[in-house]
Amino acid sequence: MNFNHFRSFISIADHGSFSKAAKAMHISTQALLQQIQLLEQSVGASLFYRNFQGVTLTPAGEHLYEGAKHLLVYAESLRKRCHETSFIGDKLLIGTSHEITSTFLYQISYEFKNAFPEIELDIVYTDSNYRFAELMDKKFDLCESFYIRTIEQYGLDFFPILESIPYCIVSKTHPLARKEKVCTADLEGQTILLSTSQTDCFGNEQIEAPSLGVTYKRYHDFISRKLETAMGNAIYFDYLLAEDEADMDLFVAIPYETSPYTFGFVHRANPSPVVTSFLKIAEKCSTESSAQK
Repeated sequence: MNFNHFRSFISIADHGSFSKAAKAMHISTQALLQQIQLLEQSVGASLFYRNFQGVTLTPAGEHLYEGAKHLLVYAESLRKRCHETSFIGDKLLIGTSHEITSTFLYQISYEFKNAFPEIELDIVYTDSNYRFAELMDKKFDLCESFYIRTIEQYGLDFFPILESIPYCIVSKTHPLARKEKVCTADLEGQTILLSTSQTDCFGNEQIEAPSLGVTYKRYHDFISRKLETAMGNAIYFDYLLAEDEADMDLFVAIPYETSPYTFGFVHRANPSPVVTSFLKIAEKCSTESSAQK
């Protein structure tokens, strides 16, 4: 007996027609007929009554129908258990940084742990300046990142998940707080806070407005960034965390008019089955998130 023959048999019974089942399964009616003939030879009984209205199950067919459905469910369950067992003892290390960590990462990690509880998952915080080199050195298996050309220079692969625009984060007393959108011209004379490793996320290359007298100032911790911004002395840009920041009493998040950035995960070539499984979960979460918007 062949599982594919069982699936074909069930499809014919559900559709009540060889031609409709063949269309649904994207195969020819002749191929479907041959599968059923082989299945009938295997069980030693006719499975369908054929008439001008379509087909109906014989007593033997009705008996096989219920058994085949249970068998296919059990086979899929068995396949899944064997697949999960193969991951026992495996570990997945995900690199991220305080500048880029997204709530989306925790959502994907939660779904991944539910799907693969036998895999140990750890999130490793690293310096964004060295994350690609550390990924090459196998200090972790993949890392969060926006797409930048440096990824290709390291010979790494990028798996896109979603797009995000930058948000300008200002205090509620800042002159820009009244604007619905911020453009490059609005940045004239502003002091923009950048982390020590944020040049590849948002910097002179993206703003391209040196003539506006934009000043860039480095911060070394998030407390100093929030204090400077809250006092109205400076502004900063954020991406996936903008909505969280906007919920704070002191800040406003304003969309910045620029092309969206692609966010995803960077990994080495020929990813392991564990990494591939994580990326599939990430893609599923992204699709479900987009559908809800």
